Amino acid sequence: MNGLKVLFFTLVSPILAFSLTLEEGVTTILSSNPKVKESVEAYNGVLKELNIAENGYLPTLDVESSYGHQSIKNSATKQEREGNVMDQTSLVLNQNIFNGFATESAIKQQKSRLEAAAFGVSEKADRTLLAYVNAYISLLKQQELIDLAKESVSTHEAIYRQIKERSDGGFGRISETQQAGSRYTLAQSNLISQENNYKDAVSTFEKLYGKKVEADALVKPVMTLELPASFEKIKEKSLQCNPSVKVQEANIALADALYEGSKAAFYPKLDFEVAGTVGHDVDGNNGRDESISALLKLRYNLYNKGSDVLTKEKYAVLKVQEQETLSGTIRDLTESVKFSWESYTSTQKRIAFLKEHRDYSKLTLESYQQEFAIGKRELINLLDAEGEYNSARQALVEAEAALLYAKYRLLDNMGVLTAYFDPDFAQNYRIPICSARSVSF
Repeated sequence: MNGLKVLFFTLVSPILAFSLTLEEGVTTILSSNPKVKESVEAYNGVLKELNIAENGYLPTLDVESSYGHQSIKNSATKQEREGNVMDQTSLVLNQNIFNGFATESAIKQQKSRLEAAAFGVSEKADRTLLAYVNAYISLLKQQELIDLAKESVSTHEAIYRQIKERSDGGFGRISETQQAGSRYTLAQSNLISQENNYKDAVSTFEKLYGKKVEADALVKPVMTLELPASFEKIKEKSLQCNPSVKVQEANIALADALYEGSKAAFYPKLDFEVAGTVGHDVDGNNGRDESISALLKLRYNLYNKGSDVLTKEKYAVLKVQEQETLSGTIRDLTESVKFSWESYTSTQKRIAFLKEHRDYSKLTLESYQQEFAIGKRELINLLDAEGEYNSARQALVEAEAALLYAKYRLLDNMGVLTAYFDPDFAQNYRIPICSARSVSF
């Protein structure tokens, strides 16, 4: 029997002991979330494009072979041959010497795309982690609110039963029983609503984390990082490090490289070509033919229907467009930083008053309970005090969750949210990342 107990405990205890910290969830998301992985694969694809562009400096080697019937009619030699069977094989080595700096421009373009893709990984990671942090905090908050709602139901049930017993015994008013019953049923309705909110929070968390987790498995996070003390410092850090800004700066560099690359069409192209050919019965000549050539080939386009000029103008417009997009990104970021900062500072101030409100409402409730017991306070006063105390605790739970989320949102604005959890993540993509350790200045 003891052996069975030990076996049962061994099988069940890992399930009971399961817990998930915020940091552990971050590790899972960075390695398995589809959106993050999609951005990583996009980066890998651009990296291959860069490798292709760099190969533009290398020569090409082609082999060409032909076999078949050939008819010859030479008016100068009066030679005629019908159905001549010939074969010919050529090996051609081509090395570009000059192409109007097109290869250099192509490499610059792909490097800019790669930088944009790298910061795109960081941007997607930050967005996904911020949503995950919000879901994590929200799930914990909804659990606390459920606990308060259950406590409210229990309290109002006890009051209702007490008042009903008094009324049934002829010592209370029917209106008091009705009033207590009204508050009791309202508390039950609020609990059902809160349970639905909790289920929604579980679903949101599961979508981001990939697995269903209940709130009792989560560990309440603590933000230990000291944030900058002013809006201006946070704004400065955000403009310097936010990946959305960095992506757009890379897009501007790409547009510039495309513009410079379009100039290649106005230059001549020079290639060095070495070719060797072996043939049999070619052009009516019986026997084996061999030839070797080493040539410089110059090609210069004189007219291309104006397409080259239009292409250059198109990329000039693109440069202006990307600059305007960057301006819009900076405006959006500044607005987001302001919102996050105001939420952070105002919630800090509110919490101090909400704690006092909770404490005062608790004292008021206790006084009303004593006064009601000796007949010096109406039931409606007691019920109102109970409702105010419960609302005060709910408001404090909401505010504390909002403050914690506001801190992480400021890290996201500054572009260091992922780095706060995993300092080495961005280094995998060669991003000159800002450090989360440098935000408190």
